[in-house]
Amino acid sequence: MKPLALTILAMSLSLSLAPMAHGQLPQMGDGTDLPLSAERKLGDKIIKEIFRDPDHLDDPILSDYVEGIWAPLMDAARVRGDLTP
Repeated sequence: MKPLALTILAMSLSLSLAPMAHGQLPQMGDGTDLPLSAERKLGDKIIKEIFRDPDHLDDPILSDYVEGIWAPLMDAARVRGDLTP
């Protein structure tokens, strides 16, 4: 799985659990923005925690399965203009 896709997946699974220095993350749709630099830092922190987790799986078959689900979602988001380059 591509590192960026893995980071985004990890963030989407963990956002509600990771506090930020200035408080909790904004809730989906609450109108506040998370700066790109803060989002990147958060993603890096989450991915490090995932890789340290003894339950982390490095399974190529599972990765292919998740990528098969993830790739069409990313493509659709790009077509809608929801993702920046």
